[in-house]
Amino acid sequence: MAPGECALLCPPCPHPGKNLPPDWVTAPPEKQFLYALFVAMGTNFRLKRKDVLTEEKDPGLNKGWVFFCEVVAYMKHVKANWNQKQERSHGIAHDAVNKPDCVARGTASSVISMVNCVRHNMKHPNAVGDLQLGERYMNMDYIFFKSLAGTELVRLFVSYNIACQWHINIWIQMAAYANKEITINGRGKFFIFLVPKFHLLVHIKACNLKFSFNLTRDIGQTDGEAPEHGWYNANPLVQKHEGDGAWIETRYTGQPFSLPSYIVPGSTFSHKMKNTVPEMVKTQLALSDLEESVGPEPLKEWMAMAELWDEDADTPNPFETQCKDEHLVQVWWELAAEAAKKEQEGTKKMGNVRGDMHITELLLMGLQLEEQQRTLVFDAGATGLHPMDDQRRAMIKQTRKLHRKIFAWIEVQNKFFSGLSAIWDLEDKAHETLDEVWYLLLVRTHLYKLKDAHTWGVRANMQSADKIAALNDHIKRGAAGYRAARKALVVLGRTLKRRE
Repeated sequence: MAPGECALLCPPCPHPGKNLPPDWVTAPPEKQFLYALFVAMGTNFRLKRKDVLTEEKDPGLNKGWVFFCEVVAYMKHVKANWNQKQERSHGIAHDAVNKPDCVARGTASSVISMVNCVRHNMKHPNAVGDLQLGERYMNMDYIFFKSLAGTELVRLFVSYNIACQWHINIWIQMAAYANKEITINGRGKFFIFLVPKFHLLVHIKACNLKFSFNLTRDIGQTDGEAPEHGWYNANPLVQKHEGDGAWIETRYTGQPFSLPSYIVPGSTFSHKMKNTVPEMVKTQLALSDLEESVGPEPLKEWMAMAELWDEDADTPNPFETQCKDEHLVQVWWELAAEAAKKEQEGTKKMGNVRGDMHITELLLMGLQLEEQQRTLVFDAGATGLHPMDDQRRAMIKQTRKLHRKIFAWIEVQNKFFSGLSAIWDLEDKAHETLDEVWYLLLVRTHLYKLKDAHTWGVRANMQSADKIAALNDHIKRGAAGYRAARKALVVLGRTLKRRE
């Protein structure tokens, strides 16, 4: 029996020779996405197994005929590559990669990993396996390539929460393994690696621009989170003290894997279609309004840039902000570095230093005091009309402390002359607060949508309302900071005869 031969295949996914037309390979570029394969990789850290029994002492019936990898061949690969060095994750602080010992102590299987269909949540044959020491690439590589063995499809979208780091050396690693079972012919194939939408939020900005489902062509509303949807019926099956064979058989008998998705695709598609059509109309109307507000010439220029980027990812990204705004701390660091350099060269101006304090430190302290004032105002307003005694005492204590800081700062300020660097700090303070308000508005929109779609009952609605109210306070505080910075820029601009 061939590996994975007993597994249920995903009916809607493309299968050459089964549900594709004879000429699918030569389809025009605008139709290629119809014959693309969408796969996702995911891990579950709750399905651990203690180091109690081995495959030799507790063999299972699994021989790689269904979803799990064949244990003997898989462990042979693991042992052969156990000492492989793994690069740390840079796009996100991923403890399962950077600190595997924290999640693998005392276990024979610290994680379970799988590859499945992104759009229909059905598991691929030979696409489930144990990970012994955290989320190591050698394990994920084996499971990934094993699940794609023998595929004839030429266009593949791959979703993985650390795809930004994992995909860099994937082909070099495949060649280094020198294992025919996990070697695929990549010639003529196009792999697009993405990070699931929910996981992408905690990645750095560069990852959000390069690996976003929202910014990738031919994706639709796919979120890439399919593996996370399938763990709910697996978590109750946790039996940490089972042997290797019994552990796998429990997963088979207790978790039907692809069976639910195989039984109800018709009703699922019907439900999705009913929800999708109204949303499609709303999206088209919103797009029309946006295009009208932008204007024909900028829209034409941006569309040309976007089409070029779709063809070649090395061209300028149309979704990347061209204006690189520097935030307050970064500008202060640059000013401090410049002052230190001038001090070493002996070219610094004595007017920039009073005692042990440089003017850049004074400016930063002043902006921090402004922020503390705004925070105090909002905290005082949050106590209501009838604050408790403890609240009054805390407000008085904070107010006195802030007053002392301000008076001390004014004494130092009087020793300095006003400089042009003040306007630089104000500009960056305005940019920083504007970025903060923009981000918080996006978060608030997400919370409103989440509340409308998934919140029922008085208690849940009150909790959502409290979170939104707290977020509104942050937005108001950020807006107040921006207005203060802009007002100061207007005044200084008149004096310095600058209008920008």
